[in-house]
Amino acid sequence: MRAWRGDESVQPPMPPTSGPHSGASAEPPLATRRLLLLSAASALAIGSASSSSSGASESEKEYISSSQGYHFRYPAAWEQTSKAGADVLIENPGRKSTTVGVTVLPVRIASLDKFGDVALVGERLLGAERAKESTKSVTMLHQSSRQSASGLLLYDFEYELDSTRGRKRILSTVAVVNKKLYILNGNYKCEESVCRESEVEPLRISAASFDALPV
Repeated sequence: MRAWRGDESVQPPMPPTSGPHSGASAEPPLATRRLLLLSAASALAIGSASSSSSGASESEKEYISSSQGYHFRYPAAWEQTSKAGADVLIENPGRKSTTVGVTVLPVRIASLDKFGDVALVGERLLGAERAKESTKSVTMLHQSSRQSASGLLLYDFEYELDSTRGRKRILSTVAVVNKKLYILNGNYKCEESVCRESEVEPLRISAASFDALPV
């Protein structure tokens, strides 16, 4: 499983070397050979730790931003692209309107609960959507708060937006770390008559896997 790690690389340890010898080189003794093999095995383990410890399955990849300190999983077949304002954006190549991305913004508060509880933040989120001229209606389908694996407080939202551009299912996961607001957004444009849950589920998996640490 390949982990996308931006500007960070793993440097395996140098294998131990023996002291200087005179004359032709001789085969190292059994204890030294074992030590060399153990060193090589350790280097391989370190090199693969970022993917094996992530918990990502064969059908997933993990995006890791070492500069911003966050990571999340996404379907392995999806492709990284770009969008103004987004730190990263990944899209479904077979349905380019289905995307998941992360935006990072500076804020004055030190923790997410300073914004308010999940219900208050959810109402503000819907209020911002209702204020857009293109919005016909918006309905909150799910909202909850949770702690990530690192102990970070996150708010999760899933809502349906009906606008002049069509119906969309939108997922947002938000967190605050070191006075930075992290927003993971997943977007799925519904078909004319239905929003397919099977198309939304990969976005839910990405949102549930999101975590961030101080950098």
